[in-house]
Formats: sequence, structure tokens, C-alpha cells
Amino acid sequence: MNIMDEWISGVQYKQDGHKVALFHKIPGVQEPNIIGTINLKKDDYQKIDDARTTVGKYFKNHYVCDNQDFLLIDLKKRLYKLKIQEENKGANPVVLVVPNDDISTWEQLREVVSKTLFNRIREFKILLAVIMSKWFQKNTSLYLVLIGVPGCGKSTLADCFEGNDYTLHDDEVTMQSFIPGASDSSQELSSLLELISGKTLITQDLSGILGSEEKQVKKFVRFLTAVYGRKVYRKHSPGTGLMTLPADFNFIFGITPHVFSDKSLRFALVREIVNSQKFIFLLMDVDVELENRIIDNDLPDVDVKIVQEAVSGFLKNKKKEAKGFHSTITDELIKHWKSKFEEYNEQSKYRDGKYQEEQADKSKIRLWHEFRSFATAICLIETRKTISHEDVDLFFELLTLKI
Repeated sequence: MNIMDEWISGVQYKQDGHKVALFHKIPGVQEPNIIGTINLKKDDYQKIDDARTTVGKYFKNHYVCDNQDFLLIDLKKRLYKLKIQEENKGANPVVLVVPNDDISTWEQLREVVSKTLFNRIREFKILLAVIMSKWFQKNTSLYLVLIGVPGCGKSTLADCFEGNDYTLHDDEVTMQSFIPGASDSSQELSSLLELISGKTLITQDLSGILGSEEKQVKKFVRFLTAVYGRKVYRKHSPGTGLMTLPADFNFIFGITPHVFSDKSLRFALVREIVNSQKFIFLLMDVDVELENRIIDNDLPDVDVKIVQEAVSGFLKNKKKEAKGFHSTITDELIKHWKSKFEEYNEQSKYRDGKYQEEQADKSKIRLWHEFRSFATAICLIETRKTISHEDVDLFFELLTLKI
């Protein structure tokens, strides 16, 4: 490694194949000071992140430039390019679109997602819209249930939304996760509710808690329905007295269809989830063609970190656009929405193949607020102002559980 190239603000590197050594040229010192080394061929993306962390720690002790955040972003871009250049030696030059804050349009994000998730673009956009809908809600939340057999892609899809400022991932969700206890009032209270306030909680698989006894299912679901759409949740504890906790969050979680097979659990789920009118459902079928291609080694392993970076940049840019953003809906579409609502209201009275005539009609108001926030998020994603027929149909499709 005898060739040294300078990037910005005195940060330099020497490269020998996939091995890269990073240096900082200190004014008045003849030899540059080594910061750290990385191997781009081994665990590519994690190593690049490790390199940024190492450089960032070095910056804390040495003044390098006025905008260190920009330097770290630029450093990551250059490391990605080095990696691609090394892997494509002898091939035609490639233009690398590095997932970062520059991704601001749905077309850019979709291009990254399509290379990673293959046939899951529709499902990806639905999760994205649920997350962004929190920006437009007024005392309303969206709880999205992903239903699919193990291996259909629920976990990979959920993982794509980790690491940004608008979601929180917790795969060990229990009742205690939400509502903390304390032995006396002097103890400091901490709760998952405080961490997810104003965000979307995503957990890959909730089958564990929903697959427990009927009493536990009812307790958990009733808690979710009790805090739904509230800015604060109040709970009285003998040790602490009245606790007031934030409860303004969206929830996306996966379950497997087997939780519906037990009769008592099915009753608890249908009674507590479907009838609450507070959940929407996304059924994920198995893509047989994709499975066969993976088995035949036609497709590489999915590197979700690329999508995570792209999602983070996309959400940051869209959050800026969301300020003052409003969607419009025509009178004709309002009539269409009301018609779809009446159909949904009638369909929801059927349970286990029987018509429950005594079941009360559902209110339009809550569903209207849910729809407006969800559809407005889709409009923002696609950079349009007017809600469409497809947005209406998609929303009511997600309301209906067909198992």
C-alpha cells in the first residue's frame, strides 16, 4: 500500500485490493496518523459502518472540519465506491447509487427495494404508508397485522424499516414491555410507550404472545384497543399511584396463520381484534417461483442494510415535504368511499359463516380518519395531491380479514 490518495479535510487512504487503511494528516506532522483499517471484501457493509464509527470517535479528539456529519456521509459514499470499483475491475465502470439522504423520490427508493425484495414492492409500500401516516393523524393510530407462513418474507420486510428516526423494533414484546411496574413512587418509570410515542413499533412475529392462552390473548389485545388513538394512557398502580404514559403510536406486527387453528384462540382473536375495528390486515402469500429460484441458487442473499439506509434517507426527505402537505378527495370519491364502507359494514357481521344481525353498525368517523391519514401518506410517497379510487379500494381491502 504505497499509494496515498487524499479525500477531504485531511482524511487520506491507502488501498491494496480490498484492504483499505484510513489516515488523518495532522498539520505540522510529517507522517499522517493512522485511524483504522477495513477489509471491504469481508462483511462489506458492516465494515464500512465500523470504519465510520472509528473515524467519528477520532474526530471527537481532533478537530477535522466544521461539518463532521457531512464528512462521515461522504466517507461512506467513497468506501462504497471503492468496494464496487474493486469488485468490478476489468468490467465496465458502474454508477453506484449509494443509499443515503439523497434518496428523496419513490422511484429511487423502489429501484433499491426491487433489487433486494424482488416481488414485495406492494407490501413494502403499504408498510411505508403506515409509518408515514403517523405524520397526518389526529388521535388515530394504525395497527397493521402481517399474516403469512414462516419463510414468506414477513421478517425481511419488517427488517427493512429498522434504523430510522420514525420506527422502533422490539421482538420481545410483552404486556410488561408496555406498562412498567414500580415498587414505590420514588422509582423512575420507563416504558416502551415512552420510546415509541409518535412512532411506529415494529415486531417481526407476535405469534408467541398471541399463541398463549385465551386469557392472555384477550388481555394483550384489550390493552392495545384501550390505548388506541390516545395521546396518553392512564394506569393506576398500588405502588406508584396514577401513571400517565404516552400512547400515541402505530403498531406493525407479524403472526403466522396457525394461531387461528385453535378454536378458543380463534374466538379470542376474532372477537378482540376483528370486532375492535382497530386493526388492518396484510396477507402475504408464498412466492413459489421466487422460492424455487432461491433454492436453485439463482438469487443472492438479501442485504437488508442497503434498503434500511435508503428508507432512512427517504423518510427524512419526505418528513420535510410533509409539513403543510394536504391530500384532496373529490365528491365522487367520497361517495365511492361511503359505498365501500357500507359493504364492509355488512361483511363484518358475518362470523364463522353466520350472519350476526344483532351486531351494531360501525361508525364511519374513525375509519375516515384512518383512511385519510393512510391515503395522504401514499399520496406523499408518490408525490401527488389527489386521492384515487385505488387508494380507497386498498384501504378497505386491508380492513377485511380472510383466513
